[in-house]
Amino acid sequence: MVALAEVVFSGLLKEGTEPDTRPYAEMIGAYLRADMIEKAMQTYEKMKAPGIELDTMAYAEMVGVYLRVDMIEKATQMYEKMKAAGRTPNEFTLMILIRNLEKARETDLVEFVKRDCVQYLDSPKKFLEDVNRKFVGIHSSILILALCSLYAYPSAWASL
Repeated sequence: MVALAEVVFSGLLKEGTEPDTRPYAEMIGAYLRADMIEKAMQTYEKMKAPGIELDTMAYAEMVGVYLRVDMIEKATQMYEKMKAAGRTPNEFTLMILIRNLEKARETDLVEFVKRDCVQYLDSPKKFLEDVNRKFVGIHSSILILALCSLYAYPSAWASL
């Protein structure tokens, strides 16, 4: 999948298409999903070279890249750059920050981002409830599946 995206991306650049943020952000996202962090960072550097202005999606993808490799300070710096550039953080950006910062037990940073939700979102209370519910929901689903399999296949669990 990434190889095909690279071919299309290279084709766009070779064609002389005026580069903008979107193809770069999509490529960074593809690398992130494929766990190709170094390539994502290289693509970000290439994007900066021709002076392309980042959009919210590009900033969010880079925040995700830095969080994936536990570079929390870099992730929060990228988030601050986004705001300084006049880009409004979207729900996706805020969600990945909150969830990853909570996982890293960065309580002060989580509270800082949650305060930003009030400033940038129309329904911050509902958003924060959804973030917490979905996050807990994933773990609850895993627990329910484990309990169901324990009930259905007790002998499989006996060897553990």
